Amino acid sequence: MKNAILETALQTVQLEAKSIADLATFLDASFVKAIELLNNCKGRLVFSWIGKSALIAQKIVANTGRSYGYISLYFQYFFDWKLLSKISPAAFYPSPK
Repeated sequence: MKNAILETALQTVQLEAKSIADLATFLDASFVKAIELLNNCKGRLVFSWIGKSALIAQKIVANTGRSYGYISLYFQYFFDWKLLSKISPAAFYPSPK
């Protein structure tokens, strides 16, 4: 069982590393324009998405601890983020696992 856990962890880390490396292909002039637009916004800006958004939202608003990382640092440098609410998995059909 320990080997299966380690194997799964290694595969997960490798997949995540590849996914992050693949993000470089999306960094172009449109990315710069999007960041400039966000930086120039006045007032409040609301983001909403579905999927693993709870995990991402927790990382964005994290102050310390295991969830705190470069995502938190980047977004908190530019913005004042607050987690407004959580949506129950029961609100979706089919309900996520």
